Amino acid sequence: MTLCIAEPETISEKDKTIVFNMLEQFDNDSAVKNVLAELVSDPNASIATIQKDITPNQAAKILNVSRPHATLLMKSGAIPSYKVGTNWRTTLKAVEDYAQEREQTKLDYVAAQYSRDQDIKEALNSTKIQAEAERLYSET
Repeated sequence: MTLCIAEPETISEKDKTIVFNMLEQFDNDSAVKNVLAELVSDPNASIATIQKDITPNQAAKILNVSRPHATLLMKSGAIPSYKVGTNWRTTLKAVEDYAQEREQTKLDYVAAQYSRDQDIKEALNSTKIQAEAERLYSET
């Protein structure tokens, strides 16, 4: 869980202990308590400051790509973006949408490859059965 994005920082164990002790002060159905509890329990949790614009460098960190590649994604329109002076900017939502779309594309590719492999196996089995039948027929 990432609370907000800019320059994410991992939550230290000391901070998690402090937050855990603070949870006692909130009502059980408190949204704040639920968010804090998730941050404390998630080993990959990070907190960052809210920022209006996302730079190519920040987008690169989020997407785990190089800054030049993130800039290229922005310039090409793969990630909706805009220029502020000579600098490219985008929104967190645009970067998250792109990341989700990229992940779905990977999953679709793997599923298509698996389906193709299954079709090939079925065709090979069918061919083997036909060859065996022809062999048996020719022996008689």
